[in-house]
Amino acid sequence: MLVLTSNEGYADAARSLDIWDKDWKEVQSQVEDFVWGHLQQYFSPEFLGRIGRENVIFFNHFPRESYTVLLQQKLQEFLAEPRMSRLDIEIEGIGDGSGVLKLLTDMAWMLRREGARPVKRLIEEQIRARIVAATIANPQRSRFRFVAREGSEAIVLEG
Repeated sequence: MLVLTSNEGYADAARSLDIWDKDWKEVQSQVEDFVWGHLQQYFSPEFLGRIGRENVIFFNHFPRESYTVLLQQKLQEFLAEPRMSRLDIEIEGIGDGSGVLKLLTDMAWMLRREGARPVKRLIEEQIRARIVAATIANPQRSRFRFVAREGSEAIVLEG
């Protein structure tokens, strides 16, 4: 079994077909045709003939709900890390789709062109980095409460 990955043509397809605000099912075949056209320009006909289009798996975008689920999972993993589990960390709305989780989902959705990559980066930037900075400023600090301010697009570390 041979597995190959390539992003060839995908960014051009996304830009050309303006796929980001459309239902994936509506544009999927157009994206696949576009990308296959790029692959035909990039790879030799003999190579593509051996692979066959029927064996090419195309990337599907995550729906918004998937970002919420990914963020919930990654936040739980983050809180379970040995160094973090010793601290008293509260993240408002981590389980109910409101508060911090909702705001992180909104941020990840805005960065959806990058796939799932923003999920870990957002947790690093919005949560971990703030804990580290607060701990450096006050090494005795052990309680951290994160909230999303009403009407604001900011996650706040209280106290």
